[in-house]
Amino acid sequence: MSSLIRAFSIALLLLAWATPPAGAQSDLRPLLDKIDRLERDLSVLQRQVYRGQAPSTVPGTAADASLDSNVAVALQQRLNALENEMRNLTGKIEEQNFLASQTATRLERMQKDIELRFTEIEQKAQTGAGQPQTQAPGPNQVTLPAAGSASTEAGGDKIVLRPPPGVLAPPPLETPADRAAPARPSPAVTLKPPAPVSAAPGPANPQDQYDQALGLLRANDFEGAEKAFQGFVAANPQHELAGNAQYWLGETYYVRGDHQKAAVVFAEGYQKYPKSPKAADNLLKLGLSLSGMGQKKEACTTFARLAKDFPNTADSVKRRASAERQRLGCT
Repeated sequence: MSSLIRAFSIALLLLAWATPPAGAQSDLRPLLDKIDRLERDLSVLQRQVYRGQAPSTVPGTAADASLDSNVAVALQQRLNALENEMRNLTGKIEEQNFLASQTATRLERMQKDIELRFTEIEQKAQTGAGQPQTQAPGPNQVTLPAAGSASTEAGGDKIVLRPPPGVLAPPPLETPADRAAPARPSPAVTLKPPAPVSAAPGPANPQDQYDQALGLLRANDFEGAEKAFQGFVAANPQHELAGNAQYWLGETYYVRGDHQKAAVVFAEGYQKYPKSPKAADNLLKLGLSLSGMGQKKEACTTFARLAKDFPNTADSVKRRASAERQRLGCT
């Protein structure tokens, strides 16, 4: 660009030196005017280059340069508007990501809080639980169904409930073969699972009845919850919530430290409702109840069945079972 300007300057000097007499100057006026216009165009072009603007495609007057300048201004304004829109969209996306992160954090905190509360309830109940009545212990068996089956026939894991000395023994759980066999007298006294306790009439609707029982459990009214859940299971054995009610019935015994009754109820829950949402929880609490009774081998067998039958169960169940297996030294 500077070399072009120098060339035009030299041309102007040569023209000045070769200026003809006054009489001939009128004939050169159009040429001088054209040189003046070229100088102005060069000046405009130089300013555009220094400002970083593209030169005009067709050389013209200062009006053309002004038009190019207006177009550049309009393009710059549009670019600024697009940048502002992008910043606004980015801000909204970041805000939504932040809200989603907060929601996930709150849900995780709530889950941990619920787990902690139930653990505290269990620990407090076990600490304050009284000594159960004593009676001569007897061998009892719980047969877990084979993996993926609700059957209690051969192929399952047999767990013997051996209560510690001085503790009331739970009854044996019946299998289909036991129910088909004719009754025969036994010299020993046969203990049955916890008998249903009569309770005040509750809601006629199964859902309301279940909600009422769950409310009693949350209020730490374990005896009232026991009666309510027993009534629900007895009245609605095929209801979709029967498996849940069976689990919470076992929980009413477990939190009070009655591992004997809890083990029986949890085992029954797994046998009768293997497809229930609480099936994995039944196995977990059965293992914990057996551990509380000092039956390490049976507890380890139960935890192994839990890991085999429910590999995709909730993380809280996996963590609890894994911690207890480590504590017991299960292989």
